[in-house]
This record gives sequence, C-alpha cells and structure tokens, in this order.
Amino acid sequence: ITSKDEDFFDLSIDVEQNTSITNCLRNFSNTETLCNDNKFKCDSCYSYQEAHKRLRVKRLPNILALHLKRFKYMEQYNRFIKVSHRVVFPLELRIFNT
Repeated sequence: ITSKDEDFFDLSIDVEQNTSITNCLRNFSNTETLCNDNKFKCDSCYSYQEAHKRLRVKRLPNILALHLKRFKYMEQYNRFIKVSHRVVFPLELRIFNT
C-alpha cells in the first residue's frame, strides 16, 4: 500500500449529466482501478502493476476552489468535447471528510 499526503487549495471534479456538486465530490473519492495502459509504477520494483487508487480529503483548506471539468475526451471522435451539463449547488456546502 502506498500513500501520499499533499496540501491543496482546489479540486478538479468531473461533471456528469443531471448532477450536483455533492455528487461530484462523492464521485471524486470513488475507488479507481488502474489497469491496462494506466497501471501503477511500483516504487520498490519499478514494474507496472494493477492497483486501486482512491483520493481522500484529509483536511480542508479555509477556502476551497472547485474546478468543474467541462471538457471530456471522446475516443470515438479522437478529440475533446465540451460538457454543458447543469450542475446544481447549494448556497452553503457541507463537506464531509472522505
């Protein structure tokens, strides 16, 4: 198991259709499987391994900037497509530590 702590002031979050900021943040902390061309490079043996990756917020900054990823790469078109989905957000956001 490898872990790394980093300070941050902003988060880049994916935007899905008919969603909210709360759901985007929940999806941000979902576990991702690293496989095929996206394998993890082991720090000890330097080989590429299948792995699971999860991002968690340990401590929030006083001010958090959220970057909504409005472009998504579409392999079928071989280019980026603009995502114009509506994202609902509350006036006061309650963040949970994931």
